[in-house]
Order: sequence, then structure tokens, then C-alpha cells
Amino acid sequence: MGVFRFKKGIPVLAIAGLACSGLSTGLSAEILRGAAGNPGAASHASITVFSKIGTSIQINDSQTLTKTILKLGLNQLDVTPTVPVIYKFLTEGSRMYRKISGKAKEASTNVRGILG
Repeated sequence: MGVFRFKKGIPVLAIAGLACSGLSTGLSAEILRGAAGNPGAASHASITVFSKIGTSIQINDSQTLTKTILKLGLNQLDVTPTVPVIYKFLTEGSRMYRKISGKAKEASTNVRGILG
């Protein structure tokens, strides 16, 4: 699932959609902050594709996806790929988020998905 945070009232999905359709205006001029797993992994490939179709994304690779979804919810990132079960753990404050349960649950309210 590719996960995106809403940015200034405009869903990032709209920015990616405009870039895909070739109708990009000034919306995609902003450089989004992103994170992905190791180069060559599916998570890295998916965010790299988004960055190649007209959406400017600064990609920090070799990141742990369980940490990047938390950073996304804390507004430290704009876009990151993840898997649905990690989002489930974030919303519950369970598993790897057990020690920071309250922070994880709060962060999960800022996360939105577009693929999954």
C-alpha cells in the first residue's frame, strides 16, 4: 500500500494523478519528502516510479518501513510505501509500537493510503 499524508488541504493523490495524466500545473512543483526500503525492493521501486512520473520526491532509501509510517503520521514525511498490516499495528499501538502506543495511535490519524 502506498501511503500519503494530506498536504496543505490537497491530497497527494491528486498531485500524483495530475502528474500521471500530463496535466501537471504548479501543484507538483513542491518537492515531497519520502522514504523507502532498500534499493531494488518493491517499496523502493514503487516510490521511485512516483518520482519519475512528474511528482518531485526526495527519496531517503534503506529506511525501516515501520519507522517511516510513524514519521509520516508525525508529519516528518510526505510519502512512504508500506504494507496494510503495519498500518493496523500503528492504529492499535501494538507490536512494534507497543512502547509508544499513545503516540502511534495519534500519528495514525494523519496517515492516508491510496494503494493497497
